[in-house]
Amino acid sequence: MYIFLNDEQLLKDLLETILERKIKSINILNPNLVTDKINNRIQKLDLLIKTNNEYINVELNSKFDKLTFTRNLFYAFKLCTSKAEKGRKVFDHNKKIVQINLNFNYRGYKKDELGLYSKQKKLIVTDILTILNINVDLYIEDYYNNGRKFNSGDEVIIMLGLDKEELYKLAKRSDKVMKYKELADKVNNDDEVISWFTAEEERKMYQDALVRQSKKEGKQAGILSVAKNMLAEGMSIDLIVKLTKLSKKQINRLL
Repeated sequence: MYIFLNDEQLLKDLLETILERKIKSINILNPNLVTDKINNRIQKLDLLIKTNNEYINVELNSKFDKLTFTRNLFYAFKLCTSKAEKGRKVFDHNKKIVQINLNFNYRGYKKDELGLYSKQKKLIVTDILTILNINVDLYIEDYYNNGRKFNSGDEVIIMLGLDKEELYKLAKRSDKVMKYKELADKVNNDDEVISWFTAEEERKMYQDALVRQSKKEGKQAGILSVAKNMLAEGMSIDLIVKLTKLSKKQINRLL
């Protein structure tokens, strides 16, 4: 997650490989699926992305089992309902929900479309939801068993599960993998970065990435959107001022 938040091109390459289509632009959204009911728990997502035509939820599952599958399915349904217009029963079909599960330690399938199926025709019965399960381990098995030959683009999936030595071998063949290796080495060798991976520090890291993204785009509306997300997460106004460089007056208008 740290790597993809710090290199949007790597994230874009990964999504294009899995979805098998070009992505024009990516806007990384808040990783928490927040409901409007105060007594409901915040459901944490690994990564929620908005492209021109889709909302994409990326889940990193280090150990995939039936419970994980059920949880991810719940996230996908929750995301669908949260994007429906309030007070209306018909979903806005302008954007499709795509959930990508990057699964490790699971041998059920390699790449499957597991949306809602009709038992009779075995077809997806909704065009607003697609769930893709990517078995990273099987990509790695193919990499080893086929003499390290693979389809063009698959290296961005294979690299997710390789050890340090094999990652270096693959990196010598691909600029994309080399960039991933460099960022992975930074994470593995930086005690401060490793210490970030508590729930609270990870949230702060994510918010910092959002701020950097908004500043890079130079869009005031983007910074205001980040500030609004920070308020929703309960961050103090003083901290939001420090991170976004907005005034307290601007932030108070968002309340």
